[in-house]
Amino acid sequence: MTPPVRPADKRNAEGAEDFARYFWAVYNYSYEESDSALLGSLSEPACKFCASVGDELTQFAQTGARREGGQISVESMSVPPVEKPTRILVAAEIKQVAGTVIAKTGKETPVAEIRDAGAVMGLAWTDGAWMVHGVSIDAD
Repeated sequence: MTPPVRPADKRNAEGAEDFARYFWAVYNYSYEESDSALLGSLSEPACKFCASVGDELTQFAQTGARREGGQISVESMSVPPVEKPTRILVAAEIKQVAGTVIAKTGKETPVAEIRDAGAVMGLAWTDGAWMVHGVSIDAD
């Protein structure tokens, strides 16, 4: 699969929204490929969500597990209209389709469907580009 194309980094609300949408596309790509490298390149070390996803993907790669389904879609996004922010919060409504983690042994573990979850992403403008500082998801 071809990785998503990173949008031009723009230090404004529109650029932050473009980057946040790109992050979720990379999240899906990372699970399809069981590879955390691209996702890791977008996040600061402080991002616990990003580190957790990276750890899971590393475990998949080491054990031969894979995930089918479980993609996240962005239903809507809201970004405050600010110019030249150094940090910004991006709020989104996301959904995750059901999926399955399949171990090398064939054992299957379900990945739950998530409807109408709220996600808040903290972004930091670092060295001329957006980086993910943190992600918080509130799912029903």
